[in-house]
Amino acid sequence: MLFNQYFNLKEPENGFEFFNIDVFADTKRFVDPYSIQRDTSYLGREMSKSINIFMYELLLSIRTQNYSVSRRLCSKFGETKGTRLGYSLKRIDGHGAGDKLSKDFVDSLYASLAVTSGAVKYLEESMFVCEGIDKDIISDITISIVKQQLITFTQNVCRRYGIPLKSINEKISYYCNDSKKWKVNRFELPHVVDNDSGIESYIILVPERIVPAKLTYNYRYFYSNIAIPMYKKQAIEQNLVYVFKDKNGEPKVRSGDIRNDIQFGGQKPKMSELINSNPSLLTRYRNEIAPYKYSQFD
Repeated sequence: MLFNQYFNLKEPENGFEFFNIDVFADTKRFVDPYSIQRDTSYLGREMSKSINIFMYELLLSIRTQNYSVSRRLCSKFGETKGTRLGYSLKRIDGHGAGDKLSKDFVDSLYASLAVTSGAVKYLEESMFVCEGIDKDIISDITISIVKQQLITFTQNVCRRYGIPLKSINEKISYYCNDSKKWKVNRFELPHVVDNDSGIESYIILVPERIVPAKLTYNYRYFYSNIAIPMYKKQAIEQNLVYVFKDKNGEPKVRSGDIRNDIQFGGQKPKMSELINSNPSLLTRYRNEIAPYKYSQFD
């Protein structure tokens, strides 16, 4: 059952400002930190501020090899209850939560030359260079960092639509920009009750505009738009068998031939290796490809 159906909300002509989640099941959609960075609203700026401050502190700890600080900064990550986004909460033994996610994420960052060299500056870039880090993990981490802003957003939406709020039974961790530390508190949030199980749970809403159908950062886009043009040049330099000449006599290579050549494969480990050996490619992607992809999906 969708959130608006549960609370008998009529959808406005221009749609809801929140992502209309299924309150009793997870939706396989993900929060996009790049979309947050592009959001010029007050909420967007506040969320961006949290992410930027957090990433500055985390990357500083990595560059100075302060592993304990890195782990402490990432200690509150995990599948975020309430948002109903991502993969099923029953997958707690899958990608996992809490300490395992923290350790895996930090270890992946330390193992990346692009991170330790200072080339990586944004959370979403870690998807390109860290093994085992994909959109679901990045979404969970993003939600964890901006949780305080999401809770405030949820409370404002509920007051606007007359949805009752009540104090939750547990304390929620959130990142504090001022102290640059994690804090815990109890908050007032909307609750839903599952008629089949009788279980009551709280809801945290997320702005519609930061949950795109497709995320801007995807290693497959990197492969198509950054890696393949580079590989074409290499193929021409090596005078490979599938290089041909156009009507003007210029050597050319078809993208399909590159994709079928095992040495130019587009698997994520291959892309991570390429970026780690040439970190400036991250800047090219952010300046040239990301804005174009974002405009396509917006």
